[in-house]
Amino acid sequence: MTITGITFDRAKVTAAKDALLYHVLAQGNQGILPGYGDDLDVKASGLNVVVGTGMALMSGRLIENDAPVKVSIPPEKTGSIAIVVDLTVLNESSGTPGTDGYHFVNKQVQLKFIEEKLNPATNSADGWKQYFVEGDLNKGDTLITLRLAYGTSDMKNYNFTKFMRRECVTFAKYGLILNTGSRKLGITPKPGDVVLNLDSDFIVNATDTRLNSRFSVSGWATLLSGLSAKKDAYFEAKSEFWGEMLVKNVAKFQKNVDFLQGVKFSDVTSYMKLATFNLGAKVVKGLEVHGGISIKSGSLNVTSDSDFQGQVRARKGIKMPTGNDFALTEAGEARSMQLIPLSANTDLSSVQKSGRYVWSATAGKKIKGLPKGIPEDGAWFILDVSIHPSGQNGFQTIYESGRGRNSMYYRVLSAKSWQPWQAVLRHVKHQPLKLAPNVKSYHYGLDIDGHMVNVHLWGASGIRKSVNQNHVCYLPKEYAPSRPMSFVGVVDSRWARYILEPTGCLWLANWDAAANPNGNGDINFSYMMAGDY
Repeated sequence: MTITGITFDRAKVTAAKDALLYHVLAQGNQGILPGYGDDLDVKASGLNVVVGTGMALMSGRLIENDAPVKVSIPPEKTGSIAIVVDLTVLNESSGTPGTDGYHFVNKQVQLKFIEEKLNPATNSADGWKQYFVEGDLNKGDTLITLRLAYGTSDMKNYNFTKFMRRECVTFAKYGLILNTGSRKLGITPKPGDVVLNLDSDFIVNATDTRLNSRFSVSGWATLLSGLSAKKDAYFEAKSEFWGEMLVKNVAKFQKNVDFLQGVKFSDVTSYMKLATFNLGAKVVKGLEVHGGISIKSGSLNVTSDSDFQGQVRARKGIKMPTGNDFALTEAGEARSMQLIPLSANTDLSSVQKSGRYVWSATAGKKIKGLPKGIPEDGAWFILDVSIHPSGQNGFQTIYESGRGRNSMYYRVLSAKSWQPWQAVLRHVKHQPLKLAPNVKSYHYGLDIDGHMVNVHLWGASGIRKSVNQNHVCYLPKEYAPSRPMSFVGVVDSRWARYILEPTGCLWLANWDAAANPNGNGDINFSYMMAGDY
């Protein structure tokens, strides 16, 4: 028989013939039918994926998911969540067809995870399109796959990307009306118009298609030659531009604009010469930059106050107009990091400008206003000065290390008056003493630890009364006590009494008459210096 009627009374219509009819009526489209249930949406929780309700058309075969289905994903795997139709599997049935006792179980349709690795030629929507639906049961294939999502799992989660419906309908030359479920575009059809009750992409090959009212697409719209909006173009939801977007006039963004990878101005120099980059008359919430601002050339000019709530790193310093390098202190004050040399005969009380100063005594040059423990002609120190903008208050700190000394002093400026120097740290080892002409000693010197002064002369000889005014030795005046002090020592293993003057002169006051004046004498004593220097 050369011609056969299929859809006729008492005719036997097979599933394959019935599916072929629907496939042709759907113009070969395959995929998810929009507007039914959850549109087979895919959601993940850990290593479990839940596919929502919905319907799909695959080679004309209608498939329904009437309840959410959970699919378990194995860890450390790459693959797809897919609906798979395999006609090599036999379905199961019992009873007599057409009666209430007939029961049917479909074994040919599965919703499952397929372990696979997809490699599109390009990482674009068109590149991935080939994997959305694979196979055609109307062309002899026995297996067809509809992929809903593709991704990779780790030990805890399945990270995936959903497939978009990419099958298209091609139109010839008439107008186009899209109806998505109960939502319509509000366009009155004219004779020859095409009304499409689907939610898939579309391609219009007509030379000129005009819509006189609102045009809405809830799926994908592929514009091969561009988009021309002679008035306004509104994008109420997400808009993706895979290629280049050129704005020849003013671009206004009334809400947030997220640039995920960056913004490039090809001709920044010409742009800045001809126009101004304007963020509006008033930026209410400021400019928030998550990844930082990089200025490779030119300068950043801030004419008003700037608040930095986090760290500010100036890798090459902060330059002031005078050329000094500055660093920010914890108090927010700018202090010079350069060492400013002091001039000879400078009185430190007159140094009342914040900064860091240095002095090294050479060729007999002196400095004034020093703490008492530092000689004017033998000092080497760094001076830190911090003065309040009012000039009323501040402080000075000296770090001194001349001639074996390691000391730190500070003093406070209060109501424009300098308070006495205070020793924070003093450490002097083996400071030499000057012996009287008639005295000899094989080991002698002076040590200072904090406020305690230690003087020692071991094996001294030539100590006599009425010779050189009974002088024994001379301490540096800066370490002498503020008033005369008396000490007990020995000469020829017998007692002797010594006096230390504020001038630093140590002299013999009295001793045991039985002592041999040519015998050796040992002197060792300590005393506490006053707190103010």
